[in-house]
Amino acid sequence: GVSGAATGAGAAGAIVGGSLVGVGLIIAGMGTYVLVAIFGVSGAGLVGWRLSGHLGLEKFRFLPVIDPSVGRERTMSGRLTEEDIANFSCRCVECAVCIPGWTSQDEERDATSDFRGLERTTFKNVDVLAVDWEPSVLGKVEKELVTLGETETLGLEEHNPGMIARTWKQKKLGEVPRLDKLWARLMNRSALAGRALAEAVSDNQAAGRRPIVLVGYSAGAAVVFEALVALYDSGHYNVVKDVFLLGAPIVAQWCLDEGEEEIANPKWDKARSVVAGRFVNIHSHKDWMLGVVMRQMKWNEQVAGLSAVQMKGIENVDCSDVISKHDAYPEHVLTLVQRGRASA
Repeated sequence: GVSGAATGAGAAGAIVGGSLVGVGLIIAGMGTYVLVAIFGVSGAGLVGWRLSGHLGLEKFRFLPVIDPSVGRERTMSGRLTEEDIANFSCRCVECAVCIPGWTSQDEERDATSDFRGLERTTFKNVDVLAVDWEPSVLGKVEKELVTLGETETLGLEEHNPGMIARTWKQKKLGEVPRLDKLWARLMNRSALAGRALAEAVSDNQAAGRRPIVLVGYSAGAAVVFEALVALYDSGHYNVVKDVFLLGAPIVAQWCLDEGEEEIANPKWDKARSVVAGRFVNIHSHKDWMLGVVMRQMKWNEQVAGLSAVQMKGIENVDCSDVISKHDAYPEHVLTLVQRGRASA
């Protein structure tokens, strides 16, 4: 099949019948039907997909990950404009969809900001998109996490996150009730957003039949995970190529009673079965903030963002040397995805 960027004559070549021809020439000779099958009816692909109201989400849309300052004055805003979005068209056969874990209140940033650079490095010759979803809830969670990160950690930063969580529960439980409520609401919205993501990437009219790579950090990783489960439940087994979860707030396994055999979360089997290629879990055992927000769970539950997922087909990448608290993920997305991609 055709792979790489379909950017016109003179683009990267492909071998057909022993001869080297330009990918652009291959695309030119495909015909409208084949192009629609690959890229969808709209040339904008998923960027042109619109959310139906049945899921009750405030916002869920795809944005192209591009450098909006190219061709403009550098003093202008770094945010995408509606013109940027309207002018976007698919150029590559493969597509990477990135889901942020929260939204910055910085006016110079938007849902694509954390992922800019992936299109020039790790996902070169791949259409890279970001999902703008539930900005109100995400913004509130970011604010609370930043506040949490500025508080004292009781001198336990180098200890297991579970120990920090226990200490918070014993001594400081009253200080983060608003974060608890927001986090529970965010996990609920993540499940709904996961269903929306599954609907979008399995919609041949919008996504075509392109191999999809999914990337998500924090709550965005939960969105990806729920999307995979939804794809399994709806019988769409051939949509997703690779998956990269960063700091995923997802239970991997648990033990009902101390000393008994651990039981794996059955959703992981569903999620893994719809990923044709690599499934990479990037985690940090130093992420004490994730330990705190997950502390309402039983202590014998294992969280994917804090430790390796012991399951066949799941690759685990320890990023404890980079991540010591949960709000560090946005700053290091590019480095961590590159590390995950290179870990094979």
